[in-house]
Amino acid sequence: MKKLHAQYKYLNSGNIFIHYRILIQNSKRPTLVLIHGSTTNHTSWAWIYKKFEEQGYNTLTMDLRGHGKSQYERLKIKFMAEDIEKIIEHEKLKKIVLIGNCLGADIALILNKKLKNIKANYLLNPMAKNTLGNNKFLFFMIRAFNMLMKITPRRKNHKFKDYSNFYKLALYHHYVPLTYWKSLDFHNQIEVAYEVLNTKIDFNIKAKSRFVITTKDSGMISPKKVEKLVKKHEFEPLSMDHLILTRKPKILYDNIMFFLKSC
Repeated sequence: MKKLHAQYKYLNSGNIFIHYRILIQNSKRPTLVLIHGSTTNHTSWAWIYKKFEEQGYNTLTMDLRGHGKSQYERLKIKFMAEDIEKIIEHEKLKKIVLIGNCLGADIALILNKKLKNIKANYLLNPMAKNTLGNNKFLFFMIRAFNMLMKITPRRKNHKFKDYSNFYKLALYHHYVPLTYWKSLDFHNQIEVAYEVLNTKIDFNIKAKSRFVITTKDSGMISPKKVEKLVKKHEFEPLSMDHLILTRKPKILYDNIMFFLKSC
């Protein structure tokens, strides 16, 4: 099999640099834009984007601002969407398919209001104010931690974490390796979580879309609320937990591929 060589780049987005990975094999085919969720980075998609690339797909992944190797400034969802919009324009991508996980799904929905070259969307667990479940304790803790983080010093540096082999370590439903927690910048993650809790997302989009909600942790996201919001688009409840991307990537890859073949 031919060895593929992706490019790793930085793009200046305002006052910060955004890190991204891109591989274009056939400019006539759409590019799959994979957007990660909070607390992770582009490597959370590694197992999946490598499989897509073996099938001849073009791929683009990035580290959202405040995540991975991208710099920190103003962790607002709308600014994260603007960063990705600039990358897409810079790379002159004509047709794209947005594939977003959690926070990444929220960003994809915002991009649907800004870009005209979106062919389709695969959106996993969009988490916003208008999709929240009934886990009141979790939301109370996020608000409390957000207040605490405002009066505690921010870490100057955090270790970059490679999530590409995380699925090999996640043997049990609630098992998270200690090294995972050590790599997190909690100021950033609580700031993002608080932003998500207070942002309503417009689900009225034109491009063909599939919305997938994992149901083993519906206290975070309400499948019923999402199903009402998506209206004309495909909706699928999936009996998995929220971390399916890094714990069960093959199941998610098969689900996405099934959708892509229908586009």
